[in-house]
Amino acid sequence: MPDYSLLKILHMAAATIVVIGILLTATAVAKPPPAARLAALRKWDLFVTAPALVVLWILGVILAIDGHWFPSIWLPLKLVFVLALSALHGMQAGALKRLQRGQPAPAFLRFAPYLVIACVAAILALVETKPF
Repeated sequence: MPDYSLLKILHMAAATIVVIGILLTATAVAKPPPAARLAALRKWDLFVTAPALVVLWILGVILAIDGHWFPSIWLPLKLVFVLALSALHGMQAGALKRLQRGQPAPAFLRFAPYLVIACVAAILALVETKPF
């Protein structure tokens, strides 16, 4: 099994890609770009953001097992925020499809950037402090 530090670096790289992808999508959903950029963003989401999200989850589970963190209270709390980001990604992917068909995106997604920032801040605080 690879070294813990390598797994952690890969996990953080995947997290960075996912957060950037979700924020890019959030801006497109809030103010839809021209059709060509919308198509490019959907490809980015499909071939970069979504696979990075899968890698992020897999590495996160491996790191949690390796660190023996499942009994810790901070981990399930962190997972609430991770699940929120994963669900938001799914809603945004659906909104991109709607936008490409000429349909409007759900109005509540205009608040997505704030949700992303709040979730990432909470995740980072929990991971760095491991308060419980």
